[in-house]
Amino acid sequence: MIDPATHRESDLLAFQIAIERAQPGAVMSAYNEINGVYASGNNELLKGVLKTAWQYRGWVTTDWGAVHSSALMRTYKAGHLGGEASGSCESAWGF
Repeated sequence: MIDPATHRESDLLAFQIAIERAQPGAVMSAYNEINGVYASGNNELLKGVLKTAWQYRGWVTTDWGAVHSSALMRTYKAGHLGGEASGSCESAWGF
C-alpha cells in the first residue's frame, strides 16, 4: 500500500512531468493494481489525478487485456475518460 501523497511525490512525478512537457494527445492506462485497484479502473488516478489535478485534456485508452469489468468497458466506450472506446485494437485505432 502507498499513501496518495507519497505516490504523487514519487511514482507519479515522472508521469506528471511527461504530461506537462510533452502534452500527449493520448495515454494508455497500466495493467497493474495500485493499492488493490486495477489502474485501468482506478477512478482516483484517471479522473482525480490525471484529468482534474493535472488538467490532462487528451484521451485515455486501455489495452483490451487490461479491462477487468464490463462496467469499466462501458465507461471507456462512452468516452467518459475523454476519448475513444477501447477494448481492442480495432475500436481504439480504427483498423
